[in-house]
Amino acid sequence: MPDPAGVSHASAAALHGIGNRDADVLEFTLAGRKQSRQADVRIHRGVIPQSDWTQVLGLPVTTLARTVADLVAAGLDGGHLAGLARDAIFSAGVDLQELGSRLAPFAARYGAPVGEDQAFVRRLLDEAGIPAATEQLVQDRALDLLRQLYRQPNAGCRS
Repeated sequence: MPDPAGVSHASAAALHGIGNRDADVLEFTLAGRKQSRQADVRIHRGVIPQSDWTQVLGLPVTTLARTVADLVAAGLDGGHLAGLARDAIFSAGVDLQELGSRLAPFAARYGAPVGEDQAFVRRLLDEAGIPAATEQLVQDRALDLLRQLYRQPNAGCRS
């Protein structure tokens, strides 16, 4: 099977509905060397594992966590990164631990201590207006809802 290719970077973020950057350039990642004569198309070269691809509107698109990491690797500024991290975690359900691991190699670039993945993500959330107390409330509420669902296996289901 050929290496997957598809929508990535800011175009992927736009398709996922996260962040507030304009996706005025269509961005794709493919394994081979390709070029486009169209000014509004940017092709990134790289091999992305199958596990980092998903489908959005029938298109192959990098997963949310991979999309955020790709944008950071491409030099996304801290203000946009904070909003992107907030949206990825609270709107799209990206796991805080996974995002922290993906962003760890870039922590120093943003003035965060290396090796403190979760502290870096929490700082980003704080910058985006989600203080740790709110984050904890959201996590606690999610746990409460899950516990309720497990106690009532058919809760919310209608026949």
